[in-house]
Amino acid sequence: MDIDNINITVRPSDKGDTKAIVNISYDDIEINGFRISKSKYDDNELWVQPPAYPSGGKYHKIFFLNNEAKWKQLEEKIIASYIGDTSGVPNLDIDDINF
Repeated sequence: MDIDNINITVRPSDKGDTKAIVNISYDDIEINGFRISKSKYDDNELWVQPPAYPSGGKYHKIFFLNNEAKWKQLEEKIIASYIGDTSGVPNLDIDDINF
């Protein structure tokens, strides 16, 4: 799987620490439900969580990449898509607006 050929759709979220819900697609495969959250350990760090379902008081992943290097590449691409999606939002100062 070539990570460069994966399409990523980012939907910003304001539910708790979740910053966005992400869907990825590759050829005819679409996987929904990745989450980008703030890290509990570093305020500036973002954490990508693969889709999971709750069972027995735990969450069980439903998406795996056995190759750790490929997972890191995908994680970086998801975070870059999120940052690119939110960096286009202008940072307005109320004093700059003429009423």
